[in-house]
Amino acid sequence: MKIKFYTNAGLEIITDKAKILCDPWFIPGAFDGSWWQWPPLITKPEELTDYTHIYISHIHPDHCDLKTLVRLKNKEVPIILLKSNEEFLKKRILSCGFKNIVELKDGETFDLGHNLKLTMYGAFTPNVFIEDAEIPNIIDSSIVVSSNNSTVFNCNDNVPNKAACERIKNSHKEISLALLPYSGVGPYPSSYDNLTLEEKKKVSENKKNMYLERLLESVAILKPKLIVPCAGQMILAGKQYEKNKVLGVPNPEAAKELLEKNNYCSEVMREGDVLDLDTLKTERFSGNINVSDEDLQKIKQAKYWWEDAFNVPKEERIELLLLLKSAYRKMRCYQQKYAFFKDWYIGITIADDPDFTYIFSIEKEEVKKIKTNELFNSKLKFLQVKIPYSYLIAILTRHCHWNNAYHGCLVEWYRRPDEYLPEIQMLLSYFHL
Repeated sequence: MKIKFYTNAGLEIITDKAKILCDPWFIPGAFDGSWWQWPPLITKPEELTDYTHIYISHIHPDHCDLKTLVRLKNKEVPIILLKSNEEFLKKRILSCGFKNIVELKDGETFDLGHNLKLTMYGAFTPNVFIEDAEIPNIIDSSIVVSSNNSTVFNCNDNVPNKAACERIKNSHKEISLALLPYSGVGPYPSSYDNLTLEEKKKVSENKKNMYLERLLESVAILKPKLIVPCAGQMILAGKQYEKNKVLGVPNPEAAKELLEKNNYCSEVMREGDVLDLDTLKTERFSGNINVSDEDLQKIKQAKYWWEDAFNVPKEERIELLLLLKSAYRKMRCYQQKYAFFKDWYIGITIADDPDFTYIFSIEKEEVKKIKTNELFNSKLKFLQVKIPYSYLIAILTRHCHWNNAYHGCLVEWYRRPDEYLPEIQMLLSYFHL
Protein backbone atom coordinates (compact mmCIF):
# COMPACT_ATOMS: atom_id res chain seq x y z
CA MET A 1 0.00 0.00 0.00
CA LYS A 2 1.15 3.54 -0.83
CA ILE A 3 -0.07 7.07 -0.14
CA LYS A 4 0.21 9.84 -2.72
CA PHE A 5 -0.33 13.27 -1.21
CA TYR A 6 -1.69 16.41 -2.89
CA THR A 7 -2.88 19.05 -0.42
CA ASN A 8 -4.83 19.55 2.80
CA ALA A 9 -6.74 16.22 3.07
CA GLY A 10 -6.49 15.45 -0.65
CA LEU A 11 -4.58 12.23 -1.22
CA GLU A 12 -4.71 8.77 -2.77
CA ILE A 13 -4.54 5.42 -0.98
CA ILE A 14 -2.99 3.06 -3.54
CA THR A 15 -2.62 -0.70 -3.89
CA ASP A 16 -1.87 -2.87 -6.92
CA LYS A 17 -5.61 -3.24 -7.65
CA ALA A 18 -7.26 -0.14 -6.19
CA LYS A 19 -6.77 3.59 -5.82
CA ILE A 20 -8.99 5.54 -3.42
CA LEU A 21 -9.03 9.26 -4.13
CA CYS A 22 -9.80 11.07 -0.87
CA ASP A 23 -11.25 14.58 -0.51
CA PRO A 24 -10.05 16.05 -3.82
CA TRP A 25 -9.73 19.86 -3.66
CA PHE A 26 -7.73 21.20 -6.60
CA ILE A 27 -9.38 24.54 -7.44
CA PRO A 28 -8.66 27.68 -5.37
CA GLY A 29 -11.53 29.55 -3.73
CA ALA A 30 -13.16 27.16 -1.24
CA PHE A 31 -15.46 28.61 1.42
CA ASP A 32 -17.09 31.16 -0.87
CA GLY A 33 -13.75 32.28 -2.26
CA SER A 34 -11.51 32.77 0.77
CA TRP A 35 -9.53 29.49 1.02
CA TRP A 36 -6.69 28.79 -1.39
CA GLN A 37 -4.28 25.86 -1.36
CA TRP A 38 -0.92 26.50 0.26
CA PRO A 39 1.53 25.96 -1.30
CA PRO A 40 -0.29 26.52 -4.63
CA LEU A 41 -1.04 23.33 -6.55
CA ILE A 42 0.25 22.35 -9.96
CA THR A 43 -1.95 19.21 -10.29
CA LYS A 44 -5.16 19.62 -12.30
CA PRO A 45 -8.32 17.52 -11.72
CA GLU A 46 -8.24 16.23 -15.30
CA GLU A 47 -4.85 14.61 -14.63
CA LEU A 48 -6.42 12.16 -12.16
CA THR A 49 -7.79 9.31 -14.26
CA ASP A 50 -7.02 5.90 -12.77
CA TYR A 51 -8.78 6.10 -9.38
CA THR A 52 -11.13 3.18 -8.64
CA HIS A 53 -13.03 4.78 -5.75
CA ILE A 54 -13.56 8.26 -4.29
CA TYR A 55 -14.07 8.95 -0.61
CA ILE A 56 -15.61 12.28 0.44
CA SER A 57 -15.38 12.79 4.20
CA HIS A 58 -17.85 15.67 4.56
CA ILE A 59 -19.50 18.62 2.85
CA HIS A 60 -16.99 21.38 3.62
CA PRO A 61 -15.67 22.67 0.28
CA ASP A 62 -12.00 21.96 1.00
CA HIS A 63 -13.07 18.29 1.08
CA CYS A 64 -16.09 18.26 -1.23
CA ASP A 65 -15.13 20.78 -3.89
CA LEU A 66 -17.80 20.87 -6.59
CA LYS A 67 -15.52 22.63 -9.08
CA THR A 68 -13.01 19.81 -8.73
CA LEU A 69 -15.60 17.00 -8.79
CA VAL A 70 -17.20 18.31 -11.99
CA ARG A 71 -13.82 18.22 -13.74
CA LEU A 72 -12.91 14.67 -12.69
CA LYS A 73 -13.28 12.53 -15.80
CA ASN A 74 -14.33 9.13 -14.47
CA LYS A 75 -17.90 9.50 -13.14
CA GLU A 76 -18.62 5.75 -12.96
CA VAL A 77 -16.52 4.88 -9.90
CA PRO A 78 -18.15 4.31 -6.49
CA ILE A 79 -18.31 7.40 -4.27
CA ILE A 80 -18.02 6.40 -0.60
CA LEU A 81 -19.88 8.56 1.94
CA LEU A 82 -21.07 8.37 5.53
CA LYS A 83 -24.76 7.43 5.58
CA SER A 84 -26.81 10.28 7.02
CA ASN A 85 -30.46 11.18 7.49
CA GLU A 86 -29.57 14.51 5.90
CA GLU A 87 -28.80 13.96 2.21
CA PHE A 88 -27.18 17.30 1.38
CA LEU A 89 -23.76 15.71 0.70
CA LYS A 90 -25.23 12.94 -1.44
CA LYS A 91 -27.22 15.47 -3.48
CA ARG A 92 -24.11 17.54 -4.11
CA ILE A 93 -22.19 14.52 -5.35
CA LEU A 94 -25.03 13.51 -7.67
CA SER A 95 -25.17 17.06 -9.07
CA CYS A 96 -21.57 16.63 -10.29
CA GLY A 97 -22.50 13.69 -12.54
CA PHE A 98 -21.63 10.76 -10.29
CA LYS A 99 -24.18 7.95 -10.07
CA ASN A 100 -22.66 5.15 -7.99
CA ILE A 101 -23.03 6.22 -4.34
CA VAL A 102 -21.97 3.85 -1.54
CA GLU A 103 -23.30 5.00 1.84
CA LEU A 104 -21.82 3.36 4.92
CA LYS A 105 -23.07 3.58 8.49
CA ASP A 106 -20.82 4.38 11.42
CA GLY A 107 -18.70 1.27 12.03
CA GLU A 108 -19.73 -0.42 8.77
CA THR A 109 -17.07 -2.17 6.65
CA PHE A 110 -17.07 -2.19 2.85
CA ASP A 111 -15.15 -4.87 0.92
CA LEU A 112 -13.24 -3.19 -1.90
CA GLY A 113 -12.03 -6.55 -3.23
CA HIS A 114 -8.47 -7.82 -3.57
CA ASN A 115 -8.12 -8.21 0.23
CA LEU A 116 -8.80 -4.52 0.78
CA LYS A 117 -11.44 -3.28 3.23
CA LEU A 118 -12.70 0.15 4.22
CA THR A 119 -14.39 0.88 7.56
CA MET A 120 -16.41 4.07 8.03
CA TYR A 121 -16.59 6.15 11.20
CA GLY A 122 -18.98 9.02 11.89
CA ALA A 123 -18.31 12.20 13.83
CA PHE A 124 -16.33 11.44 16.97
CA THR A 125 -17.58 14.45 18.96
CA PRO A 126 -20.20 17.21 18.59
CA ASN A 127 -17.37 19.74 18.85
CA VAL A 128 -13.60 19.35 19.07
CA PHE A 129 -13.11 21.02 22.44
CA ILE A 130 -16.71 21.19 23.72
CA GLU A 131 -17.75 17.57 23.61
CA ASP A 132 -21.04 18.11 25.47
CA ALA A 133 -22.38 20.52 22.85
CA GLU A 134 -26.16 20.20 22.76
CA ILE A 135 -26.52 20.19 18.96
CA PRO A 136 -24.70 17.30 17.26
CA ASN A 137 -22.08 17.26 14.55
CA ILE A 138 -23.75 15.44 11.65
CA ILE A 139 -21.19 15.97 8.90
CA ASP A 140 -17.71 14.68 9.77
CA SER A 141 -16.39 11.20 9.02
CA SER A 142 -13.17 9.17 8.96
CA ILE A 143 -12.10 5.89 7.36
CA VAL A 144 -9.75 3.02 8.09
CA VAL A 145 -8.41 1.18 5.03
CA SER A 146 -6.88 -2.25 5.66
CA SER A 147 -5.01 -4.71 3.47
CA ASN A 148 -3.27 -7.95 4.46
CA ASN A 149 -0.23 -6.12 5.83
CA SER A 150 -1.11 -2.40 6.22
CA THR A 151 -3.76 -0.33 8.00
CA VAL A 152 -4.33 3.37 7.31
CA PHE A 153 -6.43 5.63 9.55
CA ASN A 154 -7.50 8.68 7.51
CA CYS A 155 -9.02 11.06 10.03
CA ASN A 156 -9.63 14.23 7.95
CA ASP A 157 -11.19 17.03 10.04
CA ASN A 158 -12.83 14.51 12.38
CA VAL A 159 -10.63 15.22 15.41
CA PRO A 160 -10.78 12.13 17.65
CA ASN A 161 -11.15 12.22 21.42
CA LYS A 162 -9.78 9.61 23.82
CA ALA A 163 -12.79 7.29 23.43
CA ALA A 164 -12.58 7.45 19.63
CA CYS A 165 -8.88 6.61 19.63
CA GLU A 166 -9.48 3.65 21.92
CA ARG A 167 -12.28 2.46 19.63
CA ILE A 168 -10.05 2.65 16.56
CA LYS A 169 -7.14 0.97 18.34
CA ASN A 170 -9.30 -1.86 19.71
CA SER A 171 -10.91 -2.48 16.33
CA HIS A 172 -7.81 -2.34 14.13
CA LYS A 173 -4.92 -3.21 16.46
CA GLU A 174 -1.72 -2.25 14.67
CA ILE A 175 -2.02 0.97 12.65
CA SER A 176 0.63 1.44 9.98
CA LEU A 177 -0.17 5.06 9.22
CA ALA A 178 -2.33 7.67 10.92
CA LEU A 179 -3.26 10.72 8.83
CA LEU A 180 -4.23 13.02 11.69
CA PRO A 181 -5.47 16.62 11.98
CA TYR A 182 -3.15 19.01 13.76
CA SER A 183 -5.09 22.27 13.41
CA GLY A 184 -8.53 23.74 12.96
CA VAL A 185 -9.34 26.81 10.87
CA GLY A 186 -12.08 29.08 12.15
CA PRO A 187 -12.72 32.78 12.72
CA TYR A 188 -11.56 32.81 16.34
CA PRO A 189 -9.55 34.83 17.11
CA SER A 190 -8.80 36.45 13.73
CA SER A 191 -12.32 37.73 13.01
CA TYR A 192 -13.44 38.73 16.51
CA ASP A 193 -13.66 42.48 17.04
CA ASN A 194 -14.06 42.10 20.81
CA LEU A 195 -10.35 41.20 20.93
CA THR A 196 -7.42 43.57 20.55
CA LEU A 197 -4.58 42.66 18.20
CA GLU A 198 -2.40 41.63 21.15
CA GLU A 199 -5.21 39.46 22.51
CA LYS A 200 -5.63 37.86 19.09
CA LYS A 201 -1.91 37.02 18.98
CA LYS A 202 -2.07 35.41 22.41
CA VAL A 203 -5.23 33.42 21.66
CA SER A 204 -3.75 32.37 18.31
CA GLU A 205 -0.76 30.78 20.04
CA ASN A 206 -2.98 29.10 22.63
CA LYS A 207 -5.16 27.70 19.86
CA LYS A 208 -2.14 26.23 18.07
CA ASN A 209 -0.99 24.56 21.27
CA MET A 210 -4.44 23.11 22.03
CA TYR A 211 -4.59 21.34 18.67
CA LEU A 212 -1.03 20.08 18.91
CA GLU A 213 -1.65 18.74 22.41
CA ARG A 214 -4.80 16.98 21.17
CA LEU A 215 -2.74 15.41 18.38
CA LEU A 216 -0.20 14.15 20.91
CA GLU A 217 -2.96 12.68 23.11
CA SER A 218 -4.42 10.80 20.12
CA VAL A 219 -1.05 9.39 19.06
CA ALA A 220 -0.34 8.16 22.59
CA ILE A 221 -3.39 5.87 22.32
CA LEU A 222 -3.28 4.94 18.64
CA LYS A 223 0.47 4.22 18.61
CA PRO A 224 0.78 4.14 14.81
CA LYS A 225 4.06 3.26 13.16
CA LEU A 226 4.01 6.59 11.31
CA ILE A 227 2.02 9.83 11.61
CA VAL A 228 1.43 12.31 8.80
CA PRO A 229 -0.04 15.66 9.97
CA CYS A 230 -2.94 16.25 7.61
CA ALA A 231 -5.91 18.52 6.82
CA GLY A 232 -4.52 21.95 7.56
CA GLN A 233 -2.61 23.31 4.57
CA MET A 234 -4.39 26.43 3.30
CA ILE A 235 -4.20 30.23 3.21
CA LEU A 236 -6.85 32.94 3.43
CA ALA A 237 -7.00 34.96 0.22
CA GLY A 238 -8.29 38.36 -0.83
CA LYS A 239 -9.57 40.81 1.78
CA GLN A 240 -9.02 38.26 4.55
CA TYR A 241 -5.30 37.75 3.80
CA GLU A 242 -4.02 39.72 6.81
CA LYS A 243 -5.96 37.40 9.14
CA ASN A 244 -3.46 34.63 8.37
CA LYS A 245 -1.15 36.24 10.94
CA VAL A 246 -3.56 35.45 13.80
CA LEU A 247 -5.40 32.44 12.41
CA GLY A 248 -4.05 30.08 15.05
CA VAL A 249 -3.05 27.34 12.60
CA PRO A 250 0.32 25.64 13.23
CA ASN A 251 2.28 24.38 10.24
CA PRO A 252 2.80 20.62 9.76
CA GLU A 253 6.49 20.99 10.57
CA ALA A 254 5.53 22.12 14.08
CA ALA A 255 3.40 19.00 14.48
CA LYS A 256 6.24 16.80 13.24
CA GLU A 257 8.70 18.47 15.60
CA LEU A 258 6.43 17.90 18.61
CA LEU A 259 5.79 14.28 17.70
CA GLU A 260 9.45 13.45 17.19
CA LYS A 261 10.33 15.23 20.42
CA ASN A 262 8.05 12.68 22.07
CA ASN A 263 9.70 9.77 20.22
CA TYR A 264 7.01 9.24 17.57
CA CYS A 265 7.86 8.74 13.91
CA SER A 266 6.35 11.49 11.73
CA GLU A 267 6.52 12.68 8.13
CA VAL A 268 5.47 15.91 6.42
CA MET A 269 4.19 15.33 2.90
CA ARG A 270 3.90 17.80 0.04
CA GLU A 271 2.22 17.69 -3.35
CA GLY A 272 3.32 14.68 -5.39
CA ASP A 273 5.14 12.89 -2.55
CA VAL A 274 4.56 9.12 -2.39
CA LEU A 275 4.87 7.17 0.86
CA ASP A 276 5.50 3.41 0.73
CA LEU A 277 3.92 1.75 3.78
CA ASP A 278 6.06 -1.37 3.46
CA THR A 279 9.28 0.57 3.91
CA LEU A 280 7.86 3.77 5.52
CA LYS A 281 10.02 5.68 3.04
CA THR A 282 8.82 8.72 1.08
CA GLU A 283 9.68 9.37 -2.54
CA ARG A 284 9.77 13.15 -2.91
CA PHE A 285 8.17 14.81 -5.91
CA SER A 286 10.92 16.14 -8.17
CA GLY A 287 8.85 18.81 -9.96
CA ASN A 288 8.98 22.54 -9.35
CA ILE A 289 6.50 23.64 -6.67
CA ASN A 290 8.32 26.74 -5.47
CA VAL A 291 6.12 29.65 -4.42
CA SER A 292 6.76 32.87 -6.36
CA ASP A 293 5.98 36.50 -5.50
CA GLU A 294 3.46 36.38 -8.35
CA ASP A 295 1.64 33.49 -6.64
CA LEU A 296 1.43 35.44 -3.41
CA GLN A 297 0.18 38.60 -5.11
CA LYS A 298 -2.52 36.62 -6.87
CA ILE A 299 -3.69 35.26 -3.53
CA LYS A 300 -3.65 38.69 -1.88
CA GLN A 301 -5.63 40.28 -4.72
CA ALA A 302 -8.22 37.51 -5.12
CA LYS A 303 -11.81 38.72 -5.36
CA TYR A 304 -14.81 36.78 -4.09
CA TRP A 305 -17.36 36.03 -6.80
CA TRP A 306 -20.36 37.11 -4.70
CA GLU A 307 -19.03 40.65 -4.23
CA ASP A 308 -20.25 41.70 -7.70
CA ALA A 309 -22.95 39.07 -8.21
CA PHE A 310 -25.11 40.36 -5.33
CA ASN A 311 -23.94 43.95 -5.16
CA VAL A 312 -26.80 46.43 -4.75
CA PRO A 313 -26.26 50.21 -4.41
CA LYS A 314 -27.25 51.43 -0.94
CA GLU A 315 -30.04 53.60 -2.31
CA GLU A 316 -31.60 50.58 -4.08
CA ARG A 317 -31.54 48.14 -1.17
CA ILE A 318 -34.72 46.77 0.37
CA GLU A 319 -35.60 46.72 4.06
CA LEU A 320 -34.31 43.37 5.28
CA LEU A 321 -36.51 42.82 8.32
CA LEU A 322 -39.15 40.67 6.58
CA LEU A 323 -36.52 38.47 4.91
CA LEU A 324 -34.63 38.04 8.15
CA LYS A 325 -37.82 37.16 10.03
CA SER A 326 -38.45 34.36 7.51
CA ALA A 327 -34.90 33.05 7.91
CA TYR A 328 -35.26 33.25 11.69
CA ARG A 329 -38.45 31.13 11.60
CA LYS A 330 -36.61 28.47 9.60
CA MET A 331 -33.74 28.44 12.09
CA ARG A 332 -36.24 28.36 14.95
CA CYS A 333 -37.74 25.10 13.67
CA TYR A 334 -34.34 23.43 13.82
CA GLN A 335 -33.66 24.96 17.22
CA GLN A 336 -36.88 23.51 18.64
CA LYS A 337 -35.93 20.07 17.34
CA TYR A 338 -33.02 20.02 19.78
CA ALA A 339 -34.70 22.14 22.47
CA PHE A 340 -31.70 24.46 22.64
CA PHE A 341 -32.56 27.79 24.28
CA LYS A 342 -30.18 30.32 25.83
CA ASP A 343 -30.54 33.90 27.07
CA TRP A 344 -28.45 35.10 24.12
CA TYR A 345 -29.16 37.18 21.03
CA ILE A 346 -27.78 37.02 17.50
CA GLY A 347 -27.20 40.43 15.91
CA ILE A 348 -26.78 41.06 12.18
CA THR A 349 -25.20 44.35 11.16
CA ILE A 350 -24.61 45.39 7.53
CA ALA A 351 -20.92 46.24 7.23
CA ASP A 352 -21.33 49.50 5.29
CA ASP A 353 -24.44 50.57 7.25
CA PRO A 354 -23.37 49.86 10.83
CA ASP A 355 -25.72 52.21 12.71
CA PHE A 356 -28.51 49.61 12.93
CA THR A 357 -28.55 45.94 13.91
CA TYR A 358 -31.20 43.24 13.51
CA ILE A 359 -31.37 41.15 16.68
CA PHE A 360 -32.85 37.68 17.19
CA SER A 361 -33.47 35.97 20.50
CA ILE A 362 -32.22 32.43 21.09
CA GLU A 363 -34.40 32.12 24.21
CA LYS A 364 -37.80 33.36 22.98
CA GLU A 365 -39.42 34.30 19.69
CA GLU A 366 -38.27 37.87 19.19
CA VAL A 367 -36.95 39.77 16.17
CA LYS A 368 -36.40 43.50 15.89
CA LYS A 369 -34.25 46.22 14.40
CA ILE A 370 -32.47 48.52 16.84
CA LYS A 371 -29.68 51.05 16.85
CA THR A 372 -26.35 49.29 17.19
CA ASN A 373 -25.27 51.44 20.12
CA GLU A 374 -28.43 50.32 21.97
CA LEU A 375 -27.24 46.73 21.68
CA PHE A 376 -23.78 47.56 23.01
CA ASN A 377 -25.20 49.75 25.80
CA SER A 378 -27.60 47.01 26.91
CA LYS A 379 -26.89 44.15 29.30
CA LEU A 380 -27.79 41.54 26.68
CA LYS A 381 -25.56 38.57 25.93
CA PHE A 382 -25.04 38.59 22.20
CA LEU A 383 -23.10 37.37 19.19
CA GLN A 384 -22.97 40.08 16.54
CA VAL A 385 -22.00 39.40 12.95
CA LYS A 386 -20.94 42.30 10.73
CA ILE A 387 -21.49 41.21 7.14
CA PRO A 388 -21.43 42.80 3.66
CA TYR A 389 -24.92 43.32 2.23
CA SER A 390 -24.07 41.35 -0.91
CA TYR A 391 -22.85 38.38 1.12
CA LEU A 392 -25.93 38.36 3.36
CA ILE A 393 -28.20 38.23 0.30
CA ALA A 394 -26.09 35.41 -1.16
CA ILE A 395 -26.45 33.44 2.10
CA LEU A 396 -30.17 34.08 2.53
CA THR A 397 -30.82 32.85 -1.02
CA ARG A 398 -28.53 29.80 -0.47
CA HIS A 399 -25.94 30.69 -3.07
CA CYS A 400 -23.53 30.87 -0.13
CA HIS A 401 -23.70 29.45 3.37
CA TRP A 402 -23.24 30.62 6.96
CA ASN A 403 -20.87 27.75 7.64
CA ASN A 404 -18.66 28.97 4.79
CA ALA A 405 -18.80 32.50 6.19
CA TYR A 406 -17.65 31.11 9.52
CA HIS A 407 -14.81 28.84 8.40
CA GLY A 408 -13.85 31.19 5.58
CA CYS A 409 -13.37 34.06 8.06
CA LEU A 410 -15.43 36.21 5.68
CA VAL A 411 -17.36 38.22 8.28
CA GLU A 412 -16.51 39.98 11.54
CA TRP A 413 -17.84 38.78 14.89
CA TYR A 414 -18.29 40.37 18.28
CA ARG A 415 -19.42 38.38 21.29
CA ARG A 416 -20.24 39.47 24.81
CA PRO A 417 -19.28 37.75 26.99
CA ASP A 418 -16.34 36.19 25.17
CA GLU A 419 -17.83 32.70 25.41
CA TYR A 420 -17.93 30.14 22.61
CA LEU A 421 -21.33 28.53 22.10
CA PRO A 422 -20.97 26.08 19.19
CA GLU A 423 -24.73 25.49 19.21
CA ILE A 424 -25.39 29.06 18.04
CA GLN A 425 -23.00 28.63 15.12
CA MET A 426 -24.78 25.39 14.21
CA LEU A 427 -28.15 27.17 14.36
CA LEU A 428 -26.93 29.87 11.99
CA SER A 429 -26.39 27.19 9.34
CA TYR A 430 -30.19 27.07 9.10
CA PHE A 431 -30.67 30.84 8.97
CA HIS A 432 -31.70 31.21 5.33
CA LEU A 433 -34.81 31.38 3.15
